[in-house]
Amino acid sequence: LIQEVVGWVRRNDGFVSAGLLLDKPPVGSLWSNKELAQGEDLLRIPAKCCLTAGVASLAASVDPTLRTIVDLSQKAEMSLQHVEIAAFMVFQEQEGAASYFAPYLRLMEQVDMSSLPPLRTEQELAALSGSPEAYIATRSGFWYDHDLQKLTSHCFVRDLGNFSRQAFSRHHHFFMSHHFETTHGAGLIPLVDGVKHSFQPSAAWEWDVDQDALVMRAAKEVQEGEEITIFYGNRSNPRYLTAHGFTVPPEEEPYTSYRMWTHQLEEIEPRLRADAMEVDLELEGQGGQEEDPRFRDYAQSVLSQGIDPLSLLGTAVERAVAVYEKDPLIREQVAQSKASQQETPPSLRWWRDAEPTTSQWLTDVIRVKMSEYTALTAWAYALAVLDRDLTLAAVPAEAQGLVQSLQVLRPGRQGALPRREQE
Repeated sequence: LIQEVVGWVRRNDGFVSAGLLLDKPPVGSLWSNKELAQGEDLLRIPAKCCLTAGVASLAASVDPTLRTIVDLSQKAEMSLQHVEIAAFMVFQEQEGAASYFAPYLRLMEQVDMSSLPPLRTEQELAALSGSPEAYIATRSGFWYDHDLQKLTSHCFVRDLGNFSRQAFSRHHHFFMSHHFETTHGAGLIPLVDGVKHSFQPSAAWEWDVDQDALVMRAAKEVQEGEEITIFYGNRSNPRYLTAHGFTVPPEEEPYTSYRMWTHQLEEIEPRLRADAMEVDLELEGQGGQEEDPRFRDYAQSVLSQGIDPLSLLGTAVERAVAVYEKDPLIREQVAQSKASQQETPPSLRWWRDAEPTTSQWLTDVIRVKMSEYTALTAWAYALAVLDRDLTLAAVPAEAQGLVQSLQVLRPGRQGALPRREQE
């Protein structure tokens, strides 16, 4: 199948280096079969071979109907995104060998996506319970049923064919976990979408505007037999798991984060109307969030309703921290974190030199939950500094960078802390 895709790309004006080994498991991975020089071209995938919204709208007869459906998801982050592309992929699959994308679609069927949270068993997802990412994983089924009902209610039978929930969800999961951002919007790129992530990648990609193609080149000298990897971007482990189905070791995690749903805030403050707010706030365990428009929108919306944004957020953080501290799955890791907080200087390190041996899924869940707990703890410390319960020097470094970010939530107190508070 992989050779079919290679031939299809080459016939459609693409380039695939002879220095790549493409049929080594797992499906979609790339390896070198000879030494590759830094900067050497590895792949060039033209726009016409990429599954983007533009291609879907041009080729799918049902697309005009999709545009008219009221309340089709795609807007809120916890609902489905890129519904039109997933639908187009189902229609193309129904065409079989007659589909232009037939080789690529057949290869997709061989890709293992079992590591994605929504495709985990109910028993496995129980371990993720308490994490906001569990809500996304379990809620996806509702949105597939929601959108399928909308599609079947609006589209003619002749257009839908054998359109099924199973095919729709499979293609959507593949798109959401494998797509790239191009000048034509989000899209699937054959032969590139299965390349693994690394913080020291052996290859780099870019969308070449002049060629209107994705071009991938060797980022360094690559040895024969070495796996080709690319950089997915800096994300927290909760984001890596939900988007791609994997996590990284905690010492390599670029930052920690906790996704706070605005409905959590409504449960704390009944007067709050969160209709005009984003569906979530990303509490990152680092500074710089004063530039996040979601926090400014949150502060303005809450203040306009006569509610103190810092007090509300502080209560929400306190409640969330308590959930993790009662979670038996991470009891040992939480205890290690608390011990690290008592050291001089204090830190939020929760892992030992070697993580306990367990299943990869439980390892991923522990990393996700401890990323969330660490981010929440950093926010709790930063809030304590603003309340003058602690000095800046007394809190872990992870929390110190958050204090300035929290100024945007402090009514009438924009800008940096006074020098005496910094001290």
